[in-house]
Amino acid sequence: MTFTYKVSRRLGLLRDAAIITPLAVVASCVFRTVEPSSLDVAEVLVVPGSTTLEPNQSYQFAAYGRTNTGDSVAVAVVWSTTGGTISSIGGYVADSLEGDYEARATLAGAGADASASSGSSFVRVRAPAPVASVSVSPASATLSIGAAQQLSAVAKDSAGNTLTGRVVTWSSSDPAVATVSGSGLVTAIAAGSATITATSEGKNGTSAITVQASPPPPEARVGYYVAPTGSPTGDGSASRPWDLATALAHPVAVQPGDTIWLRGGTYSGTFTSSLTGTPAKPIIVRQYPNERAIIDGYLKLPAASGSDTWYWGFEITRSTGFADTQGAEVRSPRTKLINLVIHDHEGTGIGFWDQATDAELYGVIIYNNGRQTQIPGLSHGIYTHNPGPATKLISDCILFHNLGYDLHVYGTNADIVNMTFEGNIGINWGGSHHVGGLVLRTDNARPHENITFLRNMVHGSRTSGWAVVGPNSPQALGRLSLIDNYVWAGITQLQYWSNLTVTGNTFATRGLRLFVQSGYPTSPAYVFNNNSYFVMTTDSPSHFITRIDGVPHLGTDLAGWRAGTGYDLTSTLVTSVTGKPTTNRVFVRANKYERGRANIAIFNWQNLGSVSVDVSAVLSPGDQYQVRNVQNFFGTPSVSGTYAGGSIPIPMAGVTPTAPLGGWPKGPPAVTGPEFNVFVLLRTSP
Repeated sequence: MTFTYKVSRRLGLLRDAAIITPLAVVASCVFRTVEPSSLDVAEVLVVPGSTTLEPNQSYQFAAYGRTNTGDSVAVAVVWSTTGGTISSIGGYVADSLEGDYEARATLAGAGADASASSGSSFVRVRAPAPVASVSVSPASATLSIGAAQQLSAVAKDSAGNTLTGRVVTWSSSDPAVATVSGSGLVTAIAAGSATITATSEGKNGTSAITVQASPPPPEARVGYYVAPTGSPTGDGSASRPWDLATALAHPVAVQPGDTIWLRGGTYSGTFTSSLTGTPAKPIIVRQYPNERAIIDGYLKLPAASGSDTWYWGFEITRSTGFADTQGAEVRSPRTKLINLVIHDHEGTGIGFWDQATDAELYGVIIYNNGRQTQIPGLSHGIYTHNPGPATKLISDCILFHNLGYDLHVYGTNADIVNMTFEGNIGINWGGSHHVGGLVLRTDNARPHENITFLRNMVHGSRTSGWAVVGPNSPQALGRLSLIDNYVWAGITQLQYWSNLTVTGNTFATRGLRLFVQSGYPTSPAYVFNNNSYFVMTTDSPSHFITRIDGVPHLGTDLAGWRAGTGYDLTSTLVTSVTGKPTTNRVFVRANKYERGRANIAIFNWQNLGSVSVDVSAVLSPGDQYQVRNVQNFFGTPSVSGTYAGGSIPIPMAGVTPTAPLGGWPKGPPAVTGPEFNVFVLLRTSP
């Protein structure tokens, strides 16, 4: 079909819900290739219309025709330039001398007088301004051992203008405490302090990293006690426990570093916490071992009262009614939600808001939230954004079957800065049962800076998009890193980033869509390498699709993608009828707060009845353990026993997803087993 200019501009303004599902429609709207003589071509346009390059810098131009009726059509052109060189397909190399030049596309066979049959782009070639300063964001961070933090460096000239495309090298003052990769990814190794330095053209910027050891779990069970039958007149002892509201009001007896144990049973109502620890001695509110504590209602953690408290191991749900928009509303600074189970709320499972500075969601299982999507815009698994410079970490969470988006990082005018998403697992992302899997964007020109997706795992739907990542406004540019993720899903859409690192990923997806403002940025601004693509044979010829300055371009295969962009030169692409890998992948992520606990994700491409999983890094011989399928977490364990060492076999039979309260408004999600299942390994004793 003909791609009209008017339609293309409208498609470029689609909102998030509309972007994910119609991607296949956009892909089908491609340019017609026809002979120029059969068209009434009113003008030839070159994209972009102007650009500024450095001497000898490479660039890719594109050209298309516009008819009197407004149709955009593919036409054969001859390229020429007044300075530098340009290839037959628009590949330009800037002149070695500064100056103003022109790159021109002329209709093939147009003749000598081609003024009405050609278009041009203005090219300004200027030597780069020297780097005068380097700043690193965040300027400081506190990490637990094994955690990671993505840093970003911004180089500026003497006038304070941001410089792009500059080479930045990274170093650590003490690699025994914290290491740093060539892309600025810091990994905490041991307790202590280290300075991370970013250097560009002899100028330095630094970030102060503090690594703290995670406190050992309080196995002695010292602390205070809460019970469903507790009382405001209790003293917090095991024999005279408090009720939950009293405990969360921060009794005088509770000091920083103390633990409040929740005994098993149901706590009904809305609970607001004012517990206040310190960064070095957080207060811990934790489910008592081998019991099941349930808040049937809501947990509110306000910014005005409370901070430095960890909420650990219990369940938050809502069995009846429509009373609030969030199961857990997190606004308190330096809060951590650890290994909670949050499900079946009428609104969003977790609201993780700006005031929750340097906060963390870790190991939380989040599902079936957004009951019937009756609260518009608030039916997600996690809803969050972050203004910076403080950080937010969402790590090792498992998100599935929420009826809006599973992970909604969004705001019309919100900032999205200094956020790391590491080791999370998505199940059925992009399926027809909900709005979508992941969206990260704002509508207006707000900052999107220093966003990292690291070692996440997704098993989604192939019929639609699973992720839209990037601002709607081309003016809201920033840094995004996608590193070592493993994804089976539909469309991956990355849009309008000034710095983009996509390395080490496995994408078994329907396609990759890249939106750029003007041309393809070169390294080090854009780095695509060492990725593994698995593609259906029918999708391979048009797997990579780009949009430059709002104009869609023809899809291409890996060879065309490399030739046109210079990206993925060390990546691989495997085509097959199914587009699936053929070798199983098993991921075991040991829980950093709870010994003997781990998340296990199994991509069972070999369709085995059971898969052997080595858990020797998690359990010790003699440990009693259970393996629970997260899609039936409170049901019968998939496996249990005494660990004898080595691997344990885990059955891969499919589990029918538990329906949310009120049922599935769009129909149930697909059963993922035996191809894919996610489990939680739990040490039950000693």
